[in-house]
Amino acid sequence: MVNRPLVSIACITYNHVKFISQAIEGFLRQETAFPIEIIIHDDASTDGTAAIVQDYASKHAHILPILQTENQYSQGIKPSTTHVLPRCRGKYVALCEGDDY
Repeated sequence: MVNRPLVSIACITYNHVKFISQAIEGFLRQETAFPIEIIIHDDASTDGTAAIVQDYASKHAHILPILQTENQYSQGIKPSTTHVLPRCRGKYVALCEGDDY
């Protein structure tokens, strides 16, 4: 059984193809003595961002992708509060954008 993460990294991304790999690599480089999870919400990017997120998720079980097919923000839906934060299981949450690296 996987331990409940102490920290959830919540990442919101949209059309960050130039930056998302660096952001994810930065998350993965963090050295911890406790379990973490990385939840990445892609808001229907049109530039290939979602494919990169999916590729990382296929290689790292603690990366949980949320891949939208319709842009949520343009519909007045805040992805962080509606889709991402409710999925976070960690005691602590680190908020990051897809271009934060």
